[in-house]
Amino acid sequence: MMLAEKGDVMTSQIQTAPTRNPLFSENPLQVERSLKRQALCYNILSKITMVALAAIALGVLVVSFGVGASVPWLSHVLFGGVLLTPILSYPLSKLQKKKLELEAQSQMATRIANKYRELQALDADGLRLSMYNSGIPIGGDRITLPERELLPVIAHYQAYEEIRQEAHQELQANFGLESSSHAVMLEAKRKGYSRLERDELPAGLMATLMLKIMQEPALQARNLSDIGECRIKDCDERILDRAIHQDDTYFIGKDGRRVPFDRLQKGLASLPPKDMLPIIFG
Repeated sequence: MMLAEKGDVMTSQIQTAPTRNPLFSENPLQVERSLKRQALCYNILSKITMVALAAIALGVLVVSFGVGASVPWLSHVLFGGVLLTPILSYPLSKLQKKKLELEAQSQMATRIANKYRELQALDADGLRLSMYNSGIPIGGDRITLPERELLPVIAHYQAYEEIRQEAHQELQANFGLESSSHAVMLEAKRKGYSRLERDELPAGLMATLMLKIMQEPALQARNLSDIGECRIKDCDERILDRAIHQDDTYFIGKDGRRVPFDRLQKGLASLPPKDMLPIIFG
C-alpha cells in the first residue's frame, strides 16, 4: 500500500512538472542550417517559375509576330501556355513572399548561431563576463539554471540586443545629419524615428522576453506575438494620436496591460531590456 501511494505521488509529480521553453533544447546551429536550406529551395522554385512565365511570354510574342501561323500545332501549345500564365503567376507571388520571409529568418538565425558559437567557446568566467557585458543580471536568485543550460536563450538575447544597439546607432546618425536643406534634415529625423519604433524597440522587447525566459524557464513564448502586440506608428501618427486621442500606447500585453511609448524609451533611446522587464511583465 505504501509503495502504491509513493508511486502515485511520483506519477503526480511527473505529470505536473513544468515543461521548459523549447528554446532550451533548440540548437541554433541546426536551425540556421535548416532555414538556409529552406530559403535556397524557395529561391530555386521561384526562379524556375519565373523562367516558365518568361518562356510563355516569349511564346506569346512569337505568335503575335505570326511565326505560329506556319506551325499550327505551335499556336495551340502557346495558347495553352497563355491560359496557364495566371495559374503560374499566383504561386510565383506566394513563392517570392515565402522566399523573402525565409531569407529574413535565415539572416536572423545566422546572427543567433554566431552568438551561440562565441558563447560555446567561452569558459565559465568568460561566459559570466559576456552575460554581464550584455546586460544580463547575474548572481542572486532571479536566474537559477546553470549558465551552460542557458546558452541557446543567451544567444537569442544577445542577437536581439545587438540589433537594438545597431538600430539606435542608425537613429543617432540620422538625427545628427547636418544639411542646409530643412526638408532633408526633417526626412532624416523621420527615418531615425522610424528606426526607433520599427526596429529598436521591438528588438529590445524581444531581448526582454529572452531575459524573462531565463528567469522563468517554463514560460511558453518565443515571439512578441505570444505575449502581446506592438502598436508601431510613424512620427506624425504618434504625435496626432497623443494630441487628439490622448493615446500613446506602444505595447498591449495579452493580459490587457497597455504600455505607453514614453515608458519604453528615454530621450529617443530604448530602455535596456533589464529595465523593460518590470514594465512588460510586472
